[in-house]
Amino acid sequence: MIQMTLIQIDNYGPWTVTPRPRTESDLQILQAELFADVQRLIAAKKGLVFFTRFDNLLAVTNGLNEEDHMRIQRSIRNR
Repeated sequence: MIQMTLIQIDNYGPWTVTPRPRTESDLQILQAELFADVQRLIAAKKGLVFFTRFDNLLAVTNGLNEEDHMRIQRSIRNR
């Protein structure tokens, strides 16, 4: 059985324009850094992450339990 996890960035749309519009390069840097951080954390547990949209990632998370998911969420949220 394959376990999948959908990862969504909350408030991504408003963030791109508040307090001022972000440049395309800033948005792409954020997306790349976020992907790298999430991939690093999930890969440590033998998982794999894929881009789906700008504010979504899809991860194969076999071997991750609920606490692992919460730890990753806290780590990313703290950024």
